Amino acid sequence: MQDKPSFTRREVLKMGAVTGAGVALGTLWPFRVASAATRKGSRFRFIHYTDIHVQPELAGARGYAQAIAHMNGQKADFAISGGDLVFDSLKTKRDRCERLWKLYTSLGNDFDMPVYQTLGNHDNLGLSNPDISSSDPDYGKKAFLNRFQQNHTYRSFDHKGWHFVILDSILPQPGGWKPVLDEEQMAWLKSDLAGNKLPVIVTLHVPILTFITQITHGPMTAPGEHLAMNDGKALRELFEASNVKLVLQGHVHIREHFEYNGINYITSGAVCGSWWNGPRLGHPEGYATVDIDGDSFDWKYHTYGWKAVKS
Repeated sequence: MQDKPSFTRREVLKMGAVTGAGVALGTLWPFRVASAATRKGSRFRFIHYTDIHVQPELAGARGYAQAIAHMNGQKADFAISGGDLVFDSLKTKRDRCERLWKLYTSLGNDFDMPVYQTLGNHDNLGLSNPDISSSDPDYGKKAFLNRFQQNHTYRSFDHKGWHFVILDSILPQPGGWKPVLDEEQMAWLKSDLAGNKLPVIVTLHVPILTFITQITHGPMTAPGEHLAMNDGKALRELFEASNVKLVLQGHVHIREHFEYNGINYITSGAVCGSWWNGPRLGHPEGYATVDIDGDSFDWKYHTYGWKAVKS
C-alpha cells in the first residue's frame, strides 16, 4: 500500500465537484462575535480543522486530501488542527501506527500555509494496547512529538495582535487515558496567561463544554469522563480571569457553540464526519474558518463536498 495517494490536487478538486452531490458544498452556521468596544487592529483568517482520523480504509486518505485542497482555497494565514489526526494509535499494532503517521504527514505537505498541531486521544501510541511496551521510542505522546519535532505537546504564540494557546488535553493512565491537564502543563498555562495582555484564543481536543450526551441520550445524561475535560470548571474559571475570548474544541464530531461569561466555546465538527461513514448526527464533514477583525471575529463552518464511500 502506498502511504501517499497517487492523485494531484487538481484531481482532488475535480473529485470534490463530483462527490459533492451527496452533501451540499458550502458554508454552514456563519456567525459574528463583536466586541462592545472594538479595538482597531489587524485583519486575518485562520483555519481550525479537527478529527481527521486519517486512514486508508473508506477512502479516508482521499477525503483528507480533498479537505486540504478546499482549505487552501481559503487564503488563511495558518491552520490549527484539533487532534485525532490518525485512526488509531491507541489500540493499533506498531506497524500500522507508523503507516498512519506517514499518511498524515505526507498529505499535510500539500498545505499552502503553516499548520499548528493539537494532540488528540487517538494520537497516543499504545496506551490501550498491552502488546506495545512503554519503552517503545514512540510510546504515548512520543509518536506525536517525534513526527512534528516538538519538545512539548502544548505551546503558545502571538499573531497580529492575538495570543494563541494550544493545549494537550490527554493525560495517560494505566490502560488508557483521561481528559485533564497535568500539573506541569497547568502551571505553564497559568504563567502564560498571567504574562499576556493580548486577546486569547485557546484550542484543545476534548471539549470544556459539550451537550453531546444530552443530544444522544437525553437531557438528564451527563458526559462520561472521556467526553469532557475533567478539570473543565478550573479551566473555565482560569479563562474567565484572563483575557480568553474564544475556545476551539473537537472530539465529539458535531458543531456546538456556547457563550458564557464573555467567552465563546466552539466545537468545529469533524473533517471525517462520522469516521468517514457520512455525516455525524446530521453534521456533515467539514472544517471552520475564523476571521479576526480587531477584537471581533467571524466563525464559519465549511463543507468540502465529501460523499462517503462504502467499503
